[in-house]
Amino acid sequence: MPRLPLLLFLLGLATSARSQFPFSPSTNEVTVETWVESSDLVAGQPFEIAFHFTIAPDWHTYWLNHGGAGQEARVTWTLPEGFRAEPLRLAVPKPITTSGIPGYGYAGQATHFVRLHAPSDLVPGESVTLSAEIDWQYCKEVCKRGKTTLSETFQVVAPGTQASPSPEGSRMQQARAALAAEPDWATGQAALAGELVRVVLEPPPAFLSQIDPTSWLYYGADLVSEFYSPGEEASAVKIGESRFEILEGKLVIELTKGQSGKPFPSTLSGLVVSSSPIADLDRKAFSIEAKVVPWAQLFPEEEPPTSQAEPPPLPLLLGVSLLGGFILNFMPCVFPVIGLKIMGFVQQAGQDRNKIVQHGLVFTAGVVLSFWILGGVFLAGRGLWGGQFTDPRFTFAILLIFFFFAVNLIGVFEIGLTATSVGSGLSSQKGLSGSFWSGIFATLVATPCTAPFLGVALGSLLSVPPVWAFLAFTLMALGLSLPYLLLSAKPSLIEKLPRPGAWMETFKQFMGLLLFGVAAYFLWVIEAQVAESTFLTILLFLPVTALAGWIYGKWGTPRRPRPTQWKAKLVALLLLLGGGTYAWGKLGTRDLVWETWSSERVEQALSQGHPVYLDFTARWCATCQTNKLAYADPEVRHLLEAREVLLLKASFDQPNPEATRYLQSLGKNAIPMNLLFLPGEEEPLLLPEVLTAGVVLDFLKQIP
Repeated sequence: MPRLPLLLFLLGLATSARSQFPFSPSTNEVTVETWVESSDLVAGQPFEIAFHFTIAPDWHTYWLNHGGAGQEARVTWTLPEGFRAEPLRLAVPKPITTSGIPGYGYAGQATHFVRLHAPSDLVPGESVTLSAEIDWQYCKEVCKRGKTTLSETFQVVAPGTQASPSPEGSRMQQARAALAAEPDWATGQAALAGELVRVVLEPPPAFLSQIDPTSWLYYGADLVSEFYSPGEEASAVKIGESRFEILEGKLVIELTKGQSGKPFPSTLSGLVVSSSPIADLDRKAFSIEAKVVPWAQLFPEEEPPTSQAEPPPLPLLLGVSLLGGFILNFMPCVFPVIGLKIMGFVQQAGQDRNKIVQHGLVFTAGVVLSFWILGGVFLAGRGLWGGQFTDPRFTFAILLIFFFFAVNLIGVFEIGLTATSVGSGLSSQKGLSGSFWSGIFATLVATPCTAPFLGVALGSLLSVPPVWAFLAFTLMALGLSLPYLLLSAKPSLIEKLPRPGAWMETFKQFMGLLLFGVAAYFLWVIEAQVAESTFLTILLFLPVTALAGWIYGKWGTPRRPRPTQWKAKLVALLLLLGGGTYAWGKLGTRDLVWETWSSERVEQALSQGHPVYLDFTARWCATCQTNKLAYADPEVRHLLEAREVLLLKASFDQPNPEATRYLQSLGKNAIPMNLLFLPGEEEPLLLPEVLTAGVVLDFLKQIP
């Protein structure tokens, strides 16, 4: 039993490592469909397929250079033997921002193309099916991942046969205008000196003759707006900074070097994007590729500029790193853990001091190792601390750990000081591994608090040599470990601590209240990550967790007869595993998309042949919230989508006079109330006040 929280924690960590954002099999925020120009294909000839994304308002998907906050659309093909697919060609993106991080992506609609090659030995008249699994990331306030599998069947025709046009053919032709042109002359050279990057291209004179050089100065001008750097080169240049000039018959693009810490690429690629079609290209963008050469080779008569940004003084950087790590000890994410560890020190005030020092050093080793791992991730260009908490499964595991400990500390049940001290083994000669893992745990809990207090130091680390950055992370770890080192290395400080006594029970309960506060914070975090019905499931599972602890504490202690102990432990374990498994399985459930109710919206949908489901609800209505569990049923969701039901919500969280009048017109004066409007029917169907998945299904099956 004492190892259950650690197992939950490690399970959440493993889930986070596997996928930062869980996949949804399909989404209401983003839909994907295939477009083809013809349902026929000719053996030995290439053909194109387009994937058209429709993106809900306020959401966006990503291009190759997402700024470090996302992932572009990716395609995994299942092709018959002999077929070959080229890489996906993404539409030209627009600048976007995710949580303050600049990048490039798509809003509204986007169409991406892929060219496929058919083998020459296909037999006319046979059918060929091509399947593709597409996954993508999309964000608003939170980020999610979507995945779908699409397939197209083609009829093989003989060469020279008239192809059967597809309804999407004209749309594909229009969508091609959103792809970047690939002119033959757009291959050049680039040079780097300090923070300055210059790309030199040699377009044909006819192209340059139609360009007014004054319009090529800074991005945002009438013609050229920006240079976009994609893919592995995404961090090579700074997003949003570019300058264009025509010098001696050449096009020169000046960029600012990025600060990723990675070596500058040997080949720099990107897009030149304009606000209007570019002369002779009939496109708003063209792709370039430039081989990086020494500055003197490209500009032999020009002195290379020096770096504009000097790294901060090493003593200042390291001092800020040490102080920043120490400050983390006073943050809400970390302070409860410190209190629990100090309790372990207090209990050992009279034990072997050498052992105490040994445990303190091992604890510090766990913290340092964790910071080294974080430092490696940061230097690899993924220094977004706290990213593991974007996975609701990880957040759920952390929430349960803090809630579990809080219930224990206020006295509902006892699991022993070793467990309540989050892995502390200081009271045992064999507890070194516990101290080591406790140091790792302290670092993981601290990561969400790092950004506000170490932002300056982390920003500075982008521009310093890797050795400096690694040393800075080491000092952050030592700053976080400093209180523990002092208490273990200075026995006189431990001796001054109060002796164990009755005050410790009060202190333990106070620490439990702090842990409830931390659990409430993670409850607030997970609300933004899961569906409303899933959040209600989590809320209901928390008292189940407390009930399991109470049963264990009441009847599972050594004071009870052994058969009673085992029964209590079994019941508590079944409650935890049963409720936890149910809640865990709901974490990937996406939210249904509800629109705000109005009588005009109902009439509009019915006139278009769409049934309407109307939910009169409020957060304060317990029955309303319980009813929402029915919407999480997979069969209910499938029918709602298959029958194209418009979901409307009338909320009474605040006064709603219009909805109140509508209720009264139906002879009702209370909620919950759920209605199903069918096209062609004058009166809506009234569902029972208490809903189950079966009840909702019975009504949905009445839709023609």
